Amino acid sequence: VWLYAVMAGGWLPAAAVALVCILVTDAPPAREKGESLPLYSSPIASHGIVEGWRLVFTDRSFWLLALLAFFWYGTYMVLQGLWGGPYLIDAVGLSKGETGRILLCTSLGFIGGCLVIGRVSDKMLRSRKWTLLWGQLCLLALMTLMLGPAENLSPPLLAIAFFALGVAVSTGVTIYPMIREMFPPGISATAMTALNFFVVIGAAVVQQVMGFAIGRFPHTAASYSPAAYHQAFLLPVCGLAGAIVLFFFARDTAPHND
Repeated sequence: VWLYAVMAGGWLPAAAVALVCILVTDAPPAREKGESLPLYSSPIASHGIVEGWRLVFTDRSFWLLALLAFFWYGTYMVLQGLWGGPYLIDAVGLSKGETGRILLCTSLGFIGGCLVIGRVSDKMLRSRKWTLLWGQLCLLALMTLMLGPAENLSPPLLAIAFFALGVAVSTGVTIYPMIREMFPPGISATAMTALNFFVVIGAAVVQQVMGFAIGRFPHTAASYSPAAYHQAFLLPVCGLAGAIVLFFFARDTAPHND
């Protein structure tokens, strides 16, 4: 059953891509239609793909944002993806049902935060950098609960903490408008693609390395000790802390008034 579900999950996007390729057509270039070039055209775009990548990868602020994106999403995925459930069951002592409800609170917090974080960034702070910094500092503080304090919280308090953690995680989506505003429009898509690579690879690497760390500890047939999780969670906590410190030196961007 699982095999067919995974296969379907792979074939459905492939079918969607095929339909887009067959049915969707590009608009004719402006010059062919006798129109003036759009305002978003950039001379940089005429330099080609290689020049676009060079401009992105030689920008210091791109690398600082990429490092933050790596640990932002990696930290979220270790909790919401692979290791949050086992931690709540093995170390905190929750049942599978309670664990599912606690992790649901993280998702609800993330969804709720995403609904308002754009207004916070655009209207209140008017700064992508400081929206990210404040949000990631809150995420860092909440992630330290996984080093032991979470085991002393009641389920209702855990639910509140995980909801707040989801809200803090939602500030990370500000990386996308920020990377777009860092570069000229002609290469903004290139920059966003490059940044998204670090988002995805962060989730894969941090979860995998945490697994290696946990696996070093002795365990029973069903569970690992709390100490195993405490040491493993040090990886995303320390990585995120270092990324936040370095991100202080990134240049800021602000929403355009258009």
